[in-house]
Amino acid sequence: MDVTVARTTYGPLLRAADVVAALGARVGVFPRRLDARAVRERAMAITGLSDFGEDDLEEPMGVAIATAESRDLTALGRVIVERAIVQAAVTRLRLVERERAGPLPEVRAPIFVLGFPRTGTTLLHNLLAQHPSRRALAFWELTTPMPVLDDPAADERARMRTAEQMLRAAYLATPELAVIHATRATTAEECWPLFAPSFAVLNWDLGMGLEAYGDWLMAHDMRGAYRRYRKLLGALLEQRPADGLVLKCPEHLWFLDALLDVFPDGRVVWTHRDPFPVIASYCSMMSLQWRSLYGRFDPVALGRHLEDRLVEGVERALRVRDEVGEDRFHDVRFADLARDPVAVVGGIERAFGGEPTDPALLERFLAVKRSDGRGRHVYDPAMYGLDEGRIRERLAVYTERFGIGR
Repeated sequence: MDVTVARTTYGPLLRAADVVAALGARVGVFPRRLDARAVRERAMAITGLSDFGEDDLEEPMGVAIATAESRDLTALGRVIVERAIVQAAVTRLRLVERERAGPLPEVRAPIFVLGFPRTGTTLLHNLLAQHPSRRALAFWELTTPMPVLDDPAADERARMRTAEQMLRAAYLATPELAVIHATRATTAEECWPLFAPSFAVLNWDLGMGLEAYGDWLMAHDMRGAYRRYRKLLGALLEQRPADGLVLKCPEHLWFLDALLDVFPDGRVVWTHRDPFPVIASYCSMMSLQWRSLYGRFDPVALGRHLEDRLVEGVERALRVRDEVGEDRFHDVRFADLARDPVAVVGGIERAFGGEPTDPALLERFLAVKRSDGRGRHVYDPAMYGLDEGRIRERLAVYTERFGIGR
């Protein structure tokens, strides 16, 4: 089988970049180790600000950094992680500064699309955002949520350039990504980057293999992180107003209790698909990040970690749902979405009491073919040590409850 992600180690380009990063670390251009104090000082130097706000920074930042340092990052991987952590601290400083100017806009009745990755969440997210009164969040504003320049037009151009540079680097480093999940600066994307200023990002565990950090998050009260997330959503609405937001992030599965507490008027659309191919597809996608950070990845270890995390996520979400009841949820099976997406969107809008989207707008979006269309991403579950019988047994309660499976 010719799989999309066949290489488990650095190719020539990333090997060369890693050599450059190692040389840069020797002369002090790049960090030799990750350090919380250095991160704070770098963020303050970039912004000219010094107030990080609430006293909930040190522990999560410390756990994230300690876990990353305990892993065998390459020199290039350390640069990537350090920049992500510094950007999180920069955003936090700018959010605190903005709060001093007055209240942020309210976030009213957002729609959250959640479910296992690779279950149609991207399609549904985009379709729900076609309504004239709703919008999704674009990649460029998620990567740099707070303004960097005073002039709005110049600021948007600057943040757009930053996003485009990030994407060029990502596709150069991992060309397989264009087949798995094509992204542009203006593409509607997952909102997990908005948890970075709280240093409470499950994606850092899933995509970076920071298992001890992920374990810490599982036991952490995420309500503070969700309150800061809500503030950032308000800041983004201030910059680009809309009556409503459509948000997509599989991480909400793990922290559904905090999501529902912080957004009592939020509504949840949960997508469902046979979990066996979904987990295999997700392993293939996440392997690109592991390879970029460590120079190589063990497919079986990656598969074991992601299988355990995804099973844990759905189990946690089901427990919360059983406690709070069904009123705020609407379920979508992938097969139904693939067969008649316009009808699925109409059903969601009727369930939540909203004005229906003009079907012509939905059809117009559906007519645009994506470069990462169905069938292009090829993966082999066996490569990641995934056993169909084991996964079906572990998730039998879930699949039976929602009528999904083979």
